[in-house]
Amino acid sequence: MTIHHSYIGCDIAKAMIDVFDPVNGRLSRVANQAAALADPDGNRIDVGERI
Repeated sequence: MTIHHSYIGCDIAKAMIDVFDPVNGRLSRVANQAAALADPDGNRIDVGERI
């Protein structure tokens, strides 16, 4: 059995957290605040088109 690993890229800053998913080519941004992190899908900002 072969297990394929998936990786994402994260940049954690004081105000924002940027996440890049190479599988779908999307860059997303979430505010680095407790309320935004509790519901990241509801507070996510898609940044640009697919890369």
